[in-house]
Amino acid sequence: MLIQDLDRILDFISNEENKGNNFQSYDIKKHLFSNLNEDQVENMIREIIESKPKVITTLQSEPRVIVECNGLTRPFLKKGGFQAIFDNDFAKEVRKNEIEDLEFEKSSLDLILKKWQKKVFWPVFLIALLGGGYSAFDFIERLIIIETPKQ
Repeated sequence: MLIQDLDRILDFISNEENKGNNFQSYDIKKHLFSNLNEDQVENMIREIIESKPKVITTLQSEPRVIVECNGLTRPFLKKGGFQAIFDNDFAKEVRKNEIEDLEFEKSSLDLILKKWQKKVFWPVFLIALLGGGYSAFDFIERLIIIETPKQ
């Protein structure tokens, strides 16, 4: 089943010459899908009803579905029909996957950075401590030299 087939069914039952007529899966199969069996067409009609129940009017659901167009069928098709819904959902899924990939890459880089920080922190801290100690020692030594009177 293709998304375009659902839109073809809606287009067929809502065109000017078919407006107001009731259709069963047999009628739609005969006009649109001669290569499919009646159960496959019935399944497509049920898919339309489950996805967008207000887009078509269901007159009977058992044993075979009987449907007709209503005032929402044409506007739905003009907005792009099921293809637009599919494209929108697909675009959202692609964006979601891209965000997940970026988050994974960021977390991988964060992990590498944390490992690097773990290895480098103590040596750098020790060097800074020694440098600070040496600076303090040098400062105190110069103060002592300045304060000591020359003889």
